[in-house]
Amino acid sequence: MDSNATHEDRLERAGRQLRAAHERLRRECVRGAAMPGAETISISIAGGDVVYAHEGEAHAITWFDLLTFGESLKSGRIIERFDAVYPQIVFKLGERAKTTFGAVAAALVVVEDEPTAPVVAVPSQTPEPKPVKTVVPERPRHRPADGLPELPDVMRAVLLALVEGPLKRAELLEAMSNPLAYPLAKAHAGEIPTGGVSIQRTMDRIFGILVGNDLLQRENKMFSLTELARLKISTGVDLALKCDPIMETDPVANPTKPKKTGWTGLERRTHAELVTMWKNAVKVLADPLKKRDHSKAKDVVDEITREWEARAKSETGYFKWPTTEAKGGNGKLAIFEAEKEGMLSFLEYRVGRTKGEAQAVRRIILRRVFEGSLPPVFNKAYMAEWGANGSPERLHKMAVSIAAFARNFKRRKSSAYDDAIKDWETDLADLRVSFYVGKFGFGWPVTAI
Repeated sequence: MDSNATHEDRLERAGRQLRAAHERLRRECVRGAAMPGAETISISIAGGDVVYAHEGEAHAITWFDLLTFGESLKSGRIIERFDAVYPQIVFKLGERAKTTFGAVAAALVVVEDEPTAPVVAVPSQTPEPKPVKTVVPERPRHRPADGLPELPDVMRAVLLALVEGPLKRAELLEAMSNPLAYPLAKAHAGEIPTGGVSIQRTMDRIFGILVGNDLLQRENKMFSLTELARLKISTGVDLALKCDPIMETDPVANPTKPKKTGWTGLERRTHAELVTMWKNAVKVLADPLKKRDHSKAKDVVDEITREWEARAKSETGYFKWPTTEAKGGNGKLAIFEAEKEGMLSFLEYRVGRTKGEAQAVRRIILRRVFEGSLPPVFNKAYMAEWGANGSPERLHKMAVSIAAFARNFKRRKSSAYDDAIKDWETDLADLRVSFYVGKFGFGWPVTAI
């Protein structure tokens, strides 16, 4: 090793070497999982037979390589446990491991002319499959007139840029620019023309597709690869990913230039930020003393609604999935606090004496929930329960939810919830008069217990 290298350089080189060793071990797991009836995968380093290539040289897998690889599979929840007794490690194949390794094994393209060192201790006597060749993606072969790369190439570039480790969004875009032969970071920042394509929203859609296919994960501001992505990259499996660019405006649906409201950059906002803006605008609409600002507030609500519609179509999510962990309190709860994970709560529909909204604000929130598009912040099954805008399914879901809130808190038989229950019953009656009577025929829920 170069004696002049800095400590950071040596650490980086050691990290690359460890990742190369793990890639070889992943290929062994894919091969082992493909064996008929395999329940375990056993790898031994006895004799130094299991080797990997790094920087043009062959290196033997070490005990440290085996143990760290096992820990990475365990922390990634690919396997539940492994048994390690020097010089052998045994991975127990649960359903997730079989699915993960098996999906890659089923798609492997065998390359017959690549030599490899022998491996040992596969879980059956069936002849080992021939080794695979890691595929290095080519540069884009075709470019549209505006110079944008084909989006499947962009999606592959996302994954390859993360092979060396997690990156922030700006770092990731910069790392992708060279292999794509396109200044993606500058296009994302709006510094070069893109032929009407919204690079920000297109990348949001790409990230959403990769997350949905269990290839990409995001924690806080960092993007990183999943174990499945590393398996597919190391074994050269065709990712078969498809995506279309998102245009800034749709010339068919929007033949005229959209009205400018001054609220730009919504595509860069998180769902939580959009809800805060949406709620503030709703409060303005509910205040008769701010009538001169109503037009602007309505524009803001409409713009945010359109942004939610675009995100729903791109299947992109920004919302951290909530937990059911109890946060504790002072025992004097006077508003509804149990259903914090629902759509109404996410849109800050609040009742009660201490933190509840005025009836005028709640009325506008409920009207907008019934008539407008909803933020795509929950899973598809839950979103489907809310139906289409203005539909009987939407109204039924709202009414049933509010009635259930009131019934649940009536059962507590505490006067602390009287104001909240009264607000729910008032809102339920208002919904019935405003949207149900004379329009729909489903059974209207009650709050009696």
